Amino acid sequence: MCKAEDRRPPRFVALQSLPDHVAEAAQALGRVQPEAQAASALNHSNIGTIHEVDDRHGQVFIAMSFWTGTAAYYHPGQKKSCTRANESRSNAR
Repeated sequence: MCKAEDRRPPRFVALQSLPDHVAEAAQALGRVQPEAQAASALNHSNIGTIHEVDDRHGQVFIAMSFWTGTAAYYHPGQKKSCTRANESRSNAR
């Protein structure tokens, strides 16, 4: 997960890259969009708003509300960088 800038509307968002095995499996990826759409309809202070699910240059990511603070968890195998998705998102706007 990383911080990115959304230019329309101007705001910071959190980008979560989907694991390669999900992004490469059409059936799994087909479930992500409807689930994200359902989750985006939720409105609660403990649930981040999902703004979009997109695929840029083969990297699938979810853009959601960005909150400052401490991470709820840390997974040692988690990718630290999503620069490619961040750049793609900024350039597309």
